[in-house]
Amino acid sequence: MGLVILALAIAGALSIVYLGMRNGKQLGAASTAAAVAVFGVGVLVDTTSTIVPGSETGVVTNLGQITNRTMQPGLNFKLPWEAVTIVNTSVRALKVENSDAFTSDRQHALTSYAVNFSIRPESAPLVLRKFQGEIDTRIIEPRVEFWLKDIEPRYSAADLISKRVEVAKSVQEHLENDLRDNGVDIQAVLITNIGFGDQYQKSSEALAAAQQDLAHERIELQIKTVQAQQVVASARGQAEANKLIRDSLPNDPREAEAIVHLRLVNLLETKWNGAMPTSLGGGSLLSIGAVPASAAAKPAAVEAPADATDGK
Repeated sequence: MGLVILALAIAGALSIVYLGMRNGKQLGAASTAAAVAVFGVGVLVDTTSTIVPGSETGVVTNLGQITNRTMQPGLNFKLPWEAVTIVNTSVRALKVENSDAFTSDRQHALTSYAVNFSIRPESAPLVLRKFQGEIDTRIIEPRVEFWLKDIEPRYSAADLISKRVEVAKSVQEHLENDLRDNGVDIQAVLITNIGFGDQYQKSSEALAAAQQDLAHERIELQIKTVQAQQVVASARGQAEANKLIRDSLPNDPREAEAIVHLRLVNLLETKWNGAMPTSLGGGSLLSIGAVPASAAAKPAAVEAPADATDGK
């Protein structure tokens, strides 16, 4: 704005002088005086006013010395020997790629992050005095690097990936404590990416494959265990059933045999399809009620004829 006012003042002064010279010597002298006055007013306005852009803060310096006086966005006035330095007090983002640190399992971690921050307008003179306004590279980035190297080694590589939000929150809390007295507000710390070397990638893939194999083997073991338990249960049930059958039979062998034969006959009535077997073995179901082999082989007693003795 200062250059514009100065240029207008010079243009106005020259115009007045030119018009005066065209209308005679007497008017020329008067126009020259008016031109000088216009030029002087322009210079005065230029040296005593300034415009501060929006979202920024002006810090007044007196002969180069930084003062605590600040100017808000818009038109402001100052003394001719004062100057105004503009400090950006809007929310800004500091972005850093591949900050290196180590994890608890000695993996080389490359962390990319972003820090959203702003300078408090009333603290603009302090920031300008201590850091020449370069707060992001002079204090924020070094502090983030320090805390990342302090916090990330507390996590393994796998945990660092899954808990990066937790790590970012911890870094933000430390930054807020470090920068609060320096007039800086931290809006957010974001970890945008964490990378590792090729060796870690290969190890991760091998670990994932081994975990899948282990899960498969565990499933197979569970299936075999269940099957074995089923066999044991079946055998135990059959044994108990046989015991119940034995206990239900009477002590007399002949009675027990009769009960068994009766059960087999009932079984034939319900299960037999009427077809005769092609061969019968000893003790088969169809031999029930037949004449025992020992009885069939024994010869019948023949009574001698009454007249046999008479003929002797």
